[in-house]
Amino acid sequence: RQAIVKNEHIEVLLEAENQGVLFNGKIQFLDTHSTIKNDRLLVPLRFVAESLGHDVKWDNTTRSVFITTRTFDPTSLSSDLPSVNDRESLSQLIKYNYHLNEYLVGRTMNGIIDGLPTFDVVEAVEEKGMESDSSSTNDHSNTNNQEEGVDEGDIVKTNGHQIFSIQGNKVHIIDSNPTKPTILSTIDIPVKNGSVSNLYIEDTHLVIIGSYYGPYGVPTPYSYSSQNTFVIVYDISSPSSPRLDQDYSFEGSYVSSRLIADKLYVVTNKYLDYWGIDIMSDYALQPKYSNNITNNMSLVEYSDIHYFPDYISPNIMMTIGLDLSNGDLDVKSYLGSAEIVYANTEQLYLTFTKYEYTPYIRPLLYMPNYSKTTSIYQFDLDDGQIIYKNTGSIPGSILNQFSLDVYDNHLRIATTTGDMWDETNISKNNVYILDNNLKEVGSLTDLAPGEQIYSTRFSGDRIYMVTYKQVDPFFVIDANNPTSPKVLGYLKIPGFSTYMHILDENHILGFGTDTTEINGNIRTGGFKISLFDVTDPTNPIEKDKEVIGIAGTYSELQNNHKSLMISLNKGLMAFPISVASSTPYSIKFSGAYVYDITTNSFDYKGNITHESTIPPAISEDGYKYSNPINRILYIGDYLYTLANNQLVVTKILDMSTVSSLVLP
Repeated sequence: RQAIVKNEHIEVLLEAENQGVLFNGKIQFLDTHSTIKNDRLLVPLRFVAESLGHDVKWDNTTRSVFITTRTFDPTSLSSDLPSVNDRESLSQLIKYNYHLNEYLVGRTMNGIIDGLPTFDVVEAVEEKGMESDSSSTNDHSNTNNQEEGVDEGDIVKTNGHQIFSIQGNKVHIIDSNPTKPTILSTIDIPVKNGSVSNLYIEDTHLVIIGSYYGPYGVPTPYSYSSQNTFVIVYDISSPSSPRLDQDYSFEGSYVSSRLIADKLYVVTNKYLDYWGIDIMSDYALQPKYSNNITNNMSLVEYSDIHYFPDYISPNIMMTIGLDLSNGDLDVKSYLGSAEIVYANTEQLYLTFTKYEYTPYIRPLLYMPNYSKTTSIYQFDLDDGQIIYKNTGSIPGSILNQFSLDVYDNHLRIATTTGDMWDETNISKNNVYILDNNLKEVGSLTDLAPGEQIYSTRFSGDRIYMVTYKQVDPFFVIDANNPTSPKVLGYLKIPGFSTYMHILDENHILGFGTDTTEINGNIRTGGFKISLFDVTDPTNPIEKDKEVIGIAGTYSELQNNHKSLMISLNKGLMAFPISVASSTPYSIKFSGAYVYDITTNSFDYKGNITHESTIPPAISEDGYKYSNPINRILYIGDYLYTLANNQLVVTKILDMSTVSSLVLP
């Protein structure tokens, strides 16, 4: 019951018996509405024609309509973000996009809707992990972050003196004395139906971020339950007695965050139930946030909720900037959501995959078709403020935060279009380069048809990409000229890398899965480490490799870069791993592997397991529950491995166990 009228610059969306229409995604209200008569949708002629850039005149004498084409200036379209303004507009915006989404994802054979589609709250699971550089305060590892100067939240942090570790809904502050580590204090986060997700350490500030489901903020006569995010800041000048400094709640689920110096940036999503909008109170619809120390709650007015006209999802997204030093808070709300977050020291980029409707006819069967594009929302970061700047869009979908990078005032993005298994729209892989206004200046398209991107890494003028379906093509791409990126060379080897780490300008580590071909079928094997040498970018080589275990071997590093601890200064690398060695998918070892590493080599040094100090639990049917290591960090000459119930200290020199500590 909707009509889409569009040309190169304009899209008008109308619905039968509805005076609300969308003009390029912006809500407008007419004094008439579209109507269905004799199975035809009649639309307001003047509005549609003028929206598409034509002049419309009515001659009452001859009862004639004159439509005149005129030159259309696309720059006349406003790029400013519109405001929702009122409840009715909010309802209409969500309604239009809900029904279109319902049509795209809900249609099945013979045009029957097979149940109603469900909208999941887009909740990017913030991955966990570590990087490096180490005698007390200066000689210690840090989180393995994507961008220098931009810290990412993790489940374990250290400042070289203390270790801060999440254990359930507790945060332990641990004295890192290697011979006798002790818990100095424990912070209990009293949340029900929730959990602590991330930590940050900045000077004397400990930041704790998490989510919970329940009544929002201060109880009121209109209280209701929702997904909420909390941000709590403690003063840890005295680690044995941390002092609560700031405590905030924000309506919406936690998406991601970054810390730049003493400025924290957080993104949340609040899901709006389309079917419940008409009966929800304004209090329930409008986003809100609270200072839990002062019990002061702020309700965001409709006029202060903006939206991105290119795509509306049934979520309200909050961007939050918090100055840890003085408590200044910057909160903005948008009708929309974010799937993937990328940030450098100056800008924040949020992306969302949208599905664009394109009808076509198949014999005896009408089916909706759609193409995937990625919406890009650009924000400036300015001393704790998050300021909207621009919106852009590119074909295809992106994999993760490593699919984006900013270099020399250009945003580079790697995408996959199509589908590996769809012969009519086969997958292809691309790189798009946009200027600081998110306008495309160059592209490299149609790489590795029939495959999809499994990892990407940007390094200066170079872009490294791994695609996969049956083999692992490792591409070296030259982006020195942003208007004309080109492939310099590529290498095809068994397996695929899901994370790449830059060692220097000529050497890259790839972590992923080994594969073998048996009777024409591809089977996955053990965990694979590849060392790529790109000294000659036209002829990259796999200089070294190691395969750990067989099928069923797994490391969190395959999906989470922050589980890698690596320091070239220290010459040390480690990551958690569970190894299947004799029977596929039967784990024989659970712990961490440690390596000596340089820019052009890596050598196995030893392993660490907690099962030697705390034996694994065994169920009645004989199943062995392991004690998997989650994080590895170093301080001075010692490695510290942390699991859900224990910390173990190992001497780096000879890999001997020094001490251990049970974590309640």
